[in-house]
Amino acid sequence: MDGVTLPRPPSARAAETLLVAFLATVTMLFAGFTSAYLIRRTGSDWARLELSPLVYVNTLVLLGASVTLELARTRGSALWPRAAALLGCLFLIGQVLVWRTLSADGQLVWHRPQGAFFFLLSLVHGLHLAGGLIALVWLLTRHARLHLVVIYWHFLALAWIYVLALLRFQ
Repeated sequence: MDGVTLPRPPSARAAETLLVAFLATVTMLFAGFTSAYLIRRTGSDWARLELSPLVYVNTLVLLGASVTLELARTRGSALWPRAAALLGCLFLIGQVLVWRTLSADGQLVWHRPQGAFFFLLSLVHGLHLAGGLIALVWLLTRHARLHLVVIYWHFLALAWIYVLALLRFQ
């Protein structure tokens, strides 16, 4: 080539546009949850939610999944996306364990409003992560490029760090 960049196929541009629109929608969803959270935490019955150390382990697991997908994108190995899928599943299992721990301690949904917010935010994040797992497995079976899934997983990692910061620094 003589230095001219060929445009991407229309289907790739359309997929990128759809991903950006979806991520903007999810961002607005979490912005709405944030507004409700900030207003609700001014109530007289609000108390600090003590997060389990497992929440931080789960965060490292999710960040590991994001890193392994970046390695998959840059190095092209089929091993990395499989590792990311495994880490994503471990994150979801870890979140269920966190919910069980908080519930046993009387801090979850039906006991305290801050527990309800933790459950809601982590559940919605987990549902998006489950969708990311489905997309990842689908792409692995089709031997497709992972570019958009990698972007999505990076977004999920950042969204979880945001949720954790929101809950931690109340």
